[in-house]
Amino acid sequence: MSASPDEADTEIRTLLANQRFDLVMIGGAIRAFPDHTLLFEHIINAVIEAAPRNSILLQHFPPRPPSTPSTEHPHPCELRLVEMTVLG
Repeated sequence: MSASPDEADTEIRTLLANQRFDLVMIGGAIRAFPDHTLLFEHIINAVIEAAPRNSILLQHFPPRPPSTPSTEHPHPCELRLVEMTVLG
């Protein structure tokens, strides 16, 4: 996903218009870093408007400095759209 709020908004709306997802997971660093506030607002608004019935999961892991390599946490601007199947 783009780090540009306007581009991210368009990408999210396109994905949600073309596929059904049960959950939208937003990486913790999108919300945790003040520089990403506008991006976070665009993501939330796009999800609510494009797929109002979707659940939104906000990750709460402590953000790592961007220069620290790690495979444990997703990219700071990662957004995951998850298809879930409920068994029962």
